[in-house]
Amino acid sequence: MSSFKRKAQSSQRVLPGTRISPISTSTIITSTGIPSLDDLLGGGIPLSCTSLILTPDPHSSYGDLVQKYFVVQGLAAGHSVWLVGGKSLCKEMVKECMWLAEGERLLGPISAGGGSSQSAKSTDAEDDEGYSNDKIKIAWRYGGMKRFQTTVETSSSGSDLNYCSTFDLTKTLPQDLVDTVEESGQLTYLDSEPEFDESSSTSQVLLRIHDLLSERSREMSVQSDTSFTAVRICIPALGSSDWGDISDTQILHFLHSLRNLLRQHTFACASIGLPAHISADSWSNRPAWTQKMSWLADAAITMSAFSADPSLTQAFPAHHGIVRIHSLPCPHTLLPPSDKLSMLRGGENNLAFKCTRKKLVFETLHLDVEGGVGERRTKASEEDVISPNSTKAPDDVIDIGQHQHPHADVATVEIGLDGQSNGLAQNPNLQKKKAKKTVAFRSDRPELYEF
Repeated sequence: MSSFKRKAQSSQRVLPGTRISPISTSTIITSTGIPSLDDLLGGGIPLSCTSLILTPDPHSSYGDLVQKYFVVQGLAAGHSVWLVGGKSLCKEMVKECMWLAEGERLLGPISAGGGSSQSAKSTDAEDDEGYSNDKIKIAWRYGGMKRFQTTVETSSSGSDLNYCSTFDLTKTLPQDLVDTVEESGQLTYLDSEPEFDESSSTSQVLLRIHDLLSERSREMSVQSDTSFTAVRICIPALGSSDWGDISDTQILHFLHSLRNLLRQHTFACASIGLPAHISADSWSNRPAWTQKMSWLADAAITMSAFSADPSLTQAFPAHHGIVRIHSLPCPHTLLPPSDKLSMLRGGENNLAFKCTRKKLVFETLHLDVEGGVGERRTKASEEDVISPNSTKAPDDVIDIGQHQHPHADVATVEIGLDGQSNGLAQNPNLQKKKAKKTVAFRSDRPELYEF
């Protein structure tokens, strides 16, 4: 009897703007709006999973930028987007969102604010700095080599164009489109301010999300309509002032409860951001605060900007911060799909991010030309130049003396310069000639070499 079995079709309903994971047919994934971040997550965020973005630097807003990508990707794909937080803060965030690049088209059924059906891949090449289309002139055999890349331009999980859109940071979300999605219910605001003192704001938000997800699940089970879409829950600032007085225990309980709630509804996913003071490991009295939060989220990533450390900015001028991965989503599998599918992740956690004029990119961390130094340093030091008042002469005779070191039974070799003081006076034309460098070697300390 043969042991081979025909692969059965997945019973999961593939919603618009989603696809089946290449690793597991039981997992449906959706894009974050950033192709390089999709690569790190193994193709995208799996439905029924949560992602946590930590930004400990208070002087930057890269975490909010990731949440904006998550929102506009959902609007472009026609998904239902639920924004959780202060209503005024959420409305202001939507007004500041970026929008589709030139020539990019909408993936969802929205009729307002769309573009043409042409591809927008040309914008990636225009945004790359320092790249030229000229042929390599070093050697002809290098002309056919593939260009070295530190990131991915498109989603690595497939070639489907109806999955991840291309957005331009120089463009803003049209106001008429915002009014359209608000009236149709595609964009919903869930206020996080506590309504009464008997329960916390986190409990009220969880109860509200539970009711909406249960209602959507009943509609999808009763009707066989193909117009149902995925649900994106975006929480840009969990624990901010809009949530009232919140403790570390309530944050951990909220993360754990939200993940369990999404496990029961496989058509929704969530992206959570934290303020800078809560993202720091020293905020809570609990040891390893960041690690505890990563245990309660399917994916947890820290984006540490260089703005607080000028030395790192000088060492890595091509990047804006370091990316640290705490956990990765692995539903229905033992190992994260990112271990096999990611093109950016290597054996070490050497990842960084940068924000160009038009896009946010995650890439591998690399030094600039000449190890981070942009200019060659060939200027002679002041010790190598002979001043007119110097007593050293260029025609010095090198004497090598050998004597016993007082603290060791080994010989010490010293090389020095010994010359006449009137060498420059006899021949003034030799004043600009450099003196030979002195070299000292001590055999009692073989690890020390002075040049």
